[in-house]
Amino acid sequence: MASKKQRLIFLEMDRNDPYSVMDIAKIADIVVVALSCKKTNVNGIKQDPFEHAKAIDELGYRALSLIRSQGMPSLIGVLQHLEFVSSSKHSYVKKLFQRIFESEFTEKYKFMPLNKSSEVIQNTDSNALLRQIAV
Repeated sequence: MASKKQRLIFLEMDRNDPYSVMDIAKIADIVVVALSCKKTNVNGIKQDPFEHAKAIDELGYRALSLIRSQGMPSLIGVLQHLEFVSSSKHSYVKKLFQRIFESEFTEKYKFMPLNKSSEVIQNTDSNALLRQIAV
């Protein structure tokens, strides 16, 4: 039995250029929304989780509003830079970012962490992301 090969084309958009955002959103079948927890203030999360998470910045909100104005393609949310958060807070930060993602886009879209803590985990997470995109 021959395996099916699928061809994927990835385009990176320039968030600073509104025309780039709109052009890519017009032709994309899937948009991967990358959320970073690099600037998350873990100490302030208990006081105001959405403010201290810093999940989506101003440019991100502007790009999302442009994409929404044209019609939202399928989305996959990816949480990156989890290695910058202490391991005891990983579970809490993942759940928080998933809630933020679902509050912006509803839970019908897939959300997954992309961990770089070790090469084995990184390859596993990357392969899972590619499988999700291909499906």
